[in-house]
Amino acid sequence: QLVPLLPRDIIFIRFDTPWFSPYGDRSFFNDRDQWAGPPRPPVREMRMNFFTAEKKLRKAATDHLPPDTVTIDLNRHEDEIFMDMRQNTRNCIRRARTKGVRVYSASLDMLPHWYDLYRGTAARKDFAAHEYEYFYSLFTSAEFFKKYRAAPEQPAPEFHLLMAKSGGDVISGMILGLFGKKGYYLFAGSSLHKRDHMPNYRLQWEAIRMAKESGCRSYDLFGIPPNDDPGHRQHGLYRFKTGFGGRIVHHRGCWDYPVNERAYAVIKNTEASA
Repeated sequence: QLVPLLPRDIIFIRFDTPWFSPYGDRSFFNDRDQWAGPPRPPVREMRMNFFTAEKKLRKAATDHLPPDTVTIDLNRHEDEIFMDMRQNTRNCIRRARTKGVRVYSASLDMLPHWYDLYRGTAARKDFAAHEYEYFYSLFTSAEFFKKYRAAPEQPAPEFHLLMAKSGGDVISGMILGLFGKKGYYLFAGSSLHKRDHMPNYRLQWEAIRMAKESGCRSYDLFGIPPNDDPGHRQHGLYRFKTGFGGRIVHHRGCWDYPVNERAYAVIKNTEASA
């Protein structure tokens, strides 16, 4: 249905799915009780295309949105959510409070300051950083949508810039997304200055509380490695996010619908070898 509405030179349509992975049962865990991940792409494609007419869906070489994540049930008392966290996580939140870390919702004027923290974190952690304009448009587009949506009852995305301050120093910050009944931890950046004050833990806890107070029923920590493998380059991220409790969720990830099969094969081979 989309193809006739798109430019004639379109090669493929790529989309992220909100669907849960069908490969999460115990048969897909290894002998170390770790999720081994989904089967090879041809097997996944066979299953995904089973009830389709054209059998053309292909697993993308990369996932734009993280297919593996942690979600926290907010339909509980705040104390229960807190006590469901790992003890070390609770201790870090308490330490941040003892050190005087304060979290507040900042105006868009603070976005350049936050971006410097984010860009520094990207350089330290060796991940690709978005341009500043991406984040600016994130906030301004949400305001535009809220103002011009079709009906007042239609859900509108909200983005909040939360900053953590210790004394007079802004040492950490994150972007919290709210949509309907769901809250999302999207992007973060922090300084090495006063790192022992544990500002990132306090930030997450306040974001969880804010999402709950806003009426959200779940909070998505938005991306972890597929399992607790110490050899994974983002193992620290896995331990940090799973420390807040919640449920580990695996999604089907990103999929392609080829329009020009020959050109798509070239692009897919290039992506696979990158």
